[in-house]
Amino acid sequence: MKNKEMIKLGEKKNYIWIIPLISGIIAIIGILTPMVYLNITEWAEGYLTKQNIYFWIWGFVSMSASANGFSISEDRLIHDSAFLIPSLITTFIIISVAVNLIILTKSTKTKKWDSEIFIKSSLISALLLIGTMIIYMIIIDVIVYNGIDFFGTGVTSDGFHFWKEFDIGFGVIAPFLSGFLVIIGAGIFKYQSKQEDEIISIKPITIKEETTKIKSIKHKTPSEALPITEYKFCHFCGKKIKKIAIYCEKCGTNQ
Repeated sequence: MKNKEMIKLGEKKNYIWIIPLISGIIAIIGILTPMVYLNITEWAEGYLTKQNIYFWIWGFVSMSASANGFSISEDRLIHDSAFLIPSLITTFIIISVAVNLIILTKSTKTKKWDSEIFIKSSLISALLLIGTMIIYMIIIDVIVYNGIDFFGTGVTSDGFHFWKEFDIGFGVIAPFLSGFLVIIGAGIFKYQSKQEDEIISIKPITIKEETTKIKSIKHKTPSEALPITEYKFCHFCGKKIKKIAIYCEKCGTNQ
């Protein structure tokens, strides 16, 4: 029963590589998905106007507007370096962690890993994903609130709270989701490893071959080998002799 339980645990551990793989994919998708967006539809001067703005975490922005049958659109990197530099640094860290998770996936699947290395690497990856994103959000909010020129037009964003004015997209959610998923994976792995350590390995049963000692059988005279009902004792010397014997085989006394 214990052997079956150990095999079952081993099979579960073999599939643990799926978690860092999914986490790495989610982190990469977050880079390719807008982190914030703003969709405005309203009536102005009798016309229906629409305005769409999308920001990516690596400093790319896509804008489009339409009114009275006319539409304009523009895709570009943000001009202000105060916004762009922390965005690029954050992007680089997230991509690096995603690559590390994919490497961890491969080494885990091929069993070229150690339990402690897997757990430590997972926790460090999660810390980088979550911690970097929190720091980035704080920095961007402070920078935008203090006033930056997004597109080099001379218009600044004084008193503007970036994260309050836009809707949060998957680009912000992805690093947190990926990080928490990695932590859960490390927890599951540690729990299974602890369970496996507590299972007592069954030692193979060794069958000891006991040597049967065969005692040498002393050859007995015909009279000694006879059953008790077939012999008698000499009344002179006490020698065991045949019951039908007339003379003793030892002393020759007449029976």
